[in-house]
Amino acid sequence: MSKHIIRYRMPFVHEVHIGIEAESQEEALQIARELLEAGREVPLNNPLFPVLRDSLTEADGATPQYAVLKRVDTKHWPQPDDSVDMLRRRHFANLAASLLVQAIERQDAIDRELLDQAYLAALSATASPDGRPLPTTNRIAVIIEGDAVQSVVADRPQEVHVATVEYSPDGFGTDELRWITQGNGHQAQALVVEHFVEESAIHLDDIFDPS
Repeated sequence: MSKHIIRYRMPFVHEVHIGIEAESQEEALQIARELLEAGREVPLNNPLFPVLRDSLTEADGATPQYAVLKRVDTKHWPQPDDSVDMLRRRHFANLAASLLVQAIERQDAIDRELLDQAYLAALSATASPDGRPLPTTNRIAVIIEGDAVQSVVADRPQEVHVATVEYSPDGFGTDELRWITQGNGHQAQALVVEHFVEESAIHLDDIFDPS
């Protein structure tokens, strides 16, 4: 028997509802476009633009599409994508939280067995696919050479989005700039560059002081 990687695709509709205060519906729509059309994510805890819904649903009339990506001739399967690792850790994080609540809610005393199970689930949620424990904080390093960002690395790159924001840049037209809402509610134009975040090939322990 041979090994094959099969791709399964299903079209989905991504629906997002955001609360926006504005003088008119047209202004609210314009703010929404500036927030979302550039592919930026709105933080869930943003008090200025509260996210009220963020869902993925199958598109009407969508049919699954299957394709053979490649044949695997090695003994072991390839390492799963970061998206799979995120789902795995989210599953164990939810399991750990559920077990912890059950362990503490016991009327007589804390259930030690459930507490041990919650601990094991939490370990799985904070470990890399190969079982190595991950740092409790997600450390990020920005590599700069010649006053320019060369790369951005992190312990868990799939969890973060990084962008540089430069106000009043020289040599750029207004159509190349974005309106950025400030803490006082006012807006200012800036050059925004989003950077791909990759797993660190350098030793972050040498950069961050463990103390």
